Amino acid sequence: NIDNARLYFNGQGHEYIKFEFNTDINNAQGFPSTPGSYDEAGNMRILDAIVKFELHDLFNVWMGRLLPPSDRSNLSGPFYANVWDFPFTQFGYPNIFQGRDDGVAIWGQWCGGALKYQVGAFEGVNGAASETQPVAGANPGDDLMFAARVTANLLDPEPGYYNSSTYYGEKDILAIGVAVMNQNNANNDGGTLSDFTGWSIDGLYERPTGNGGVVTVEGAYYDFNDHGATNSVRDGQSYFVLASYLFPCETCIG
Repeated sequence: NIDNARLYFNGQGHEYIKFEFNTDINNAQGFPSTPGSYDEAGNMRILDAIVKFELHDLFNVWMGRLLPPSDRSNLSGPFYANVWDFPFTQFGYPNIFQGRDDGVAIWGQWCGGALKYQVGAFEGVNGAASETQPVAGANPGDDLMFAARVTANLLDPEPGYYNSSTYYGEKDILAIGVAVMNQNNANNDGGTLSDFTGWSIDGLYERPTGNGGVVTVEGAYYDFNDHGATNSVRDGQSYFVLASYLFPCETCIG
């Protein structure tokens, strides 16, 4: 009955060539699982398997199984968010396992992460029962899913491919990010194929207060569209707004 079984392996064999390999179990954080199937509870799964060619701040290439360019929550993950439960509003973005997909991403940053771009091509929906949010008969031509994200940090920068949803007062953050995904023929509605388009905008504001506390406000809006399909598993709008305050001193309850 463990919640997670994440094993992290990171390293590099060259100044410009690095790797990342991470695992987890199927029912991590209470995600649903099916006894006797590929996603049976407790089965160990590949979370990330990435070869990284990090050539320059402005141009890096990651390939393998990784988080596609998407929203801040997905790029923060459950352990770097500022909430107890992961924001399920973003689950309209197709994924194989815990937000990951197989593909290639190109990304870069200016001024140490003050402005970042991420673009990539991924497998997306393929209609197979053991893969990404399946819809029977979808994507017969193996069309790729394309994803992109742009992030602007107006105060302190956030370097790197990933981000956090709180820095506990170590940074002054005012960040705005926009992401989009698109895949042709990603849904089969009674023999009629339709495309998928999803986009989102998210923001994070975090500042320490004069007494040593930290104020954090985060929000995101999502729009997922299967372009008229009546049997769509991901079609509609969602949003969330979060606010928190980190107390500047120890507080004892009980």
